Amino acid sequence: METCNRIWPEQINTTGLTHLYFAFAYIDPVTFSIVPAEPADVELIPRFTALKTQSMQTWIAVGGWSFSDPGPTQGTWSAMTSSKENRASFITSYPATDVRGGHEEDTANLVFLVQELRAAFGTRYGLSVILAPDYWYLRGMDPKAMEPYVDWFGFMGYDLHGAWDAAVKTVGPIIRPQSDIRDIDKDLLPLWFDDLDPHKVNLGLAYYGRGFTVSDTKCMYFGCTFTGPSKASNCTQTEGFMSDR
Repeated sequence: METCNRIWPEQINTTGLTHLYFAFAYIDPVTFSIVPAEPADVELIPRFTALKTQSMQTWIAVGGWSFSDPGPTQGTWSAMTSSKENRASFITSYPATDVRGGHEEDTANLVFLVQELRAAFGTRYGLSVILAPDYWYLRGMDPKAMEPYVDWFGFMGYDLHGAWDAAVKTVGPIIRPQSDIRDIDKDLLPLWFDDLDPHKVNLGLAYYGRGFTVSDTKCMYFGCTFTGPSKASNCTQTEGFMSDR
């Protein structure tokens, strides 16, 4: 938990915003109901939704962060989408979602989920789907089949590079920007080949930076080599991860 830069819902400057997301809610791996990711969120969520106005909608993003990493919730999306009954438990538990998936059968099941969410929500609630900027993950989804049911897709144009690149043979320990328009342009190509409507693709950017420990202090820019993440910053207290403030 960060010890600085904490902003309570009432402190958010919503001027000019049309949509505001609460990130994140989780899915109970047994009941498939949407649940708060943290105990404190029980009190924060109604304060967040109270920000809603005629000109700005409040949405909730489900999953995200480390939800699909190895652990007790890794297979939850797959299990939840695997049957109509499980999907119904999810749909009836809380309105408005952001979805992401994982196993081979998830491709069709996620389409069923989005279709059934739209049928349940009608036009009363908005619905979006997160798309990862990597063909490895995109090939397991069918955005074109989901397109009629979503308001838009959120394309993750950030965290494209970081200290983890050192373990990727095709990339290696070379400093690259975590958000690069050249990478974004390339990563969007599968969507255009699939004839997805560009008007339904919303580009997500990050309000934080990724840092590196350089191999040579005389070479401290893109293209230089690194030995690991940067030291933890005072605010984030996480190596290689720095706040914009």
